[in-house]
Amino acid sequence: MYSLRLLFIFPLLLVCVCCADSATGRIFRDAESLMAERPDSSLMLLRSVDTAALRSDADRALYGLLLTQAQFKNYMPPADDSLIDASRLYYEGRDDDARHRMLAEYYYGRMRVNDSDYTKGLFSFLNSYDLAVAADDKFWAGMNAGQICEIYRMTYNYDEMQRFAEIEYDNFLSFGKPVYIHDALFDLAMSHHCNEDYDTAIALCRQLADTAKKYEDELFGGDVTRQIALSYYAMGQHDSAAYYYKQLTMSPAGLTSDSAYLGVVLLKQGKLSEAKLFMPNSYSENEMISSHLRYDLYLAMDSVKEALATSQEIVENINGILKETIDRNLAGAFFDYNKYKIANERAKRKRTQIVLFFVCCLAVVIITGMVYEGNRYIRRQRLLIDRNVEVAENLRDMMMVNDKKSNALILSMMGERFEILDNLCRLLYETPNVTQAKKKISQEVDSLIKQFSDDENKIAELELYADQHYEGIITDFRTDFPDLIKNDYLLFLYSIYGFSSSAIALFLGLENVRGVYDRRKRLKNKIRSKGGENMEKYLSVMR
Repeated sequence: MYSLRLLFIFPLLLVCVCCADSATGRIFRDAESLMAERPDSSLMLLRSVDTAALRSDADRALYGLLLTQAQFKNYMPPADDSLIDASRLYYEGRDDDARHRMLAEYYYGRMRVNDSDYTKGLFSFLNSYDLAVAADDKFWAGMNAGQICEIYRMTYNYDEMQRFAEIEYDNFLSFGKPVYIHDALFDLAMSHHCNEDYDTAIALCRQLADTAKKYEDELFGGDVTRQIALSYYAMGQHDSAAYYYKQLTMSPAGLTSDSAYLGVVLLKQGKLSEAKLFMPNSYSENEMISSHLRYDLYLAMDSVKEALATSQEIVENINGILKETIDRNLAGAFFDYNKYKIANERAKRKRTQIVLFFVCCLAVVIITGMVYEGNRYIRRQRLLIDRNVEVAENLRDMMMVNDKKSNALILSMMGERFEILDNLCRLLYETPNVTQAKKKISQEVDSLIKQFSDDENKIAELELYADQHYEGIITDFRTDFPDLIKNDYLLFLYSIYGFSSSAIALFLGLENVRGVYDRRKRLKNKIRSKGGENMEKYLSVMR
């Protein structure tokens, strides 16, 4: 009884597990489809998942990736990287899911950058970028190039920054969505500024300023104006710089640093009283430009002690930046990444060799099987041809019988095909190419077989002709035996015409003549059991 219960319970549990997996898979698919346009709905769906019910590593990896992506999309990055790191490690060795592997590397990179770990972030973005390029995914190639560009900006690697800004712009230009194109163009403008190509930076930003006005995007417009002002400031064109910084200080998009820059510019113009209005609070403001403004103001006011203190603050900030830049060791990241790529290529080559070995083994097995089946097919065809030739000779021999009634029956049944078969059989003994002659005979016999097996009109015609020459034998037989199967009636009909057992086996679609013998024996027994005045007439044609 306990075993019987298990037999019922186990399938039920299996169905429940499959249903749960199906429901989870459906949530994941829906969350992915909503990610781009409705990330809030995607996040809500993912938060409804019972993580304890995720049984497979694949489900847990996909859940970690999608949840991290949805959190970033909703400007709520996760507190730690445990989920996305587990997802990244899962997809790392799986070439069959390159897209999820690419996304896992990208969002792991985002987490590392959020923690100011630019080395590991760069490593992940480079890996994700290569995967995007391999997949010809312009969008994600652009996204990764943008992140790499930002890392190089933050770490003062301006040549590499410009190279990846150009890559970002080219990819988003191919992708075609304006919002991404504009962001990439802004990164390109910043990279030109960082490489002291200020005229190009200003020209690009003027294009973007028109775009910001068109879309009424104040924040983006503020960033563009700030970059124009900064380029003018770097060029020493203080009047133009002051003009744009004044715009920023009166804009909702303005920052405290804009006021500090305006103060510095005004001081450069000799407007000390106006510059003093922008003196920052040294305790609440720690940006470098604010320190420079305080230093310049103190010097202008002959406050030497305060100027020295501020200069010390500036030196400490610069030393901190230098130390942080050295500690980040981006060259080491490149070295590690190249080592990773070399190791990965070796692993791929090894996997390819293993796969190639199994493919070769499989090919040998398939070829061997094909040769074996080919030989079997050839043997079957030869046997079929020999059998068909035997049937053709049987038909020819039947025509040599001195029974005019039988001859008339056969001629009515075969028509012009008999003459064709007769000529081919004669050719069989006269031609040196016996194989070709046999094939032609076999083809003619195949046509006859189809006619006598499938053509209901021809079969009805043969039955009528047999009735006319044998005193209604078919009608009587069907009346006496109304419940026989079709092949029994055909066996009786072909026996009337005197076909050999080999010919009847072909007409009935039987594998060999033994099937004809067995069927004829059963039919004779039924006739004898039935008895009656027609028994001898029926048995006479069954001999």
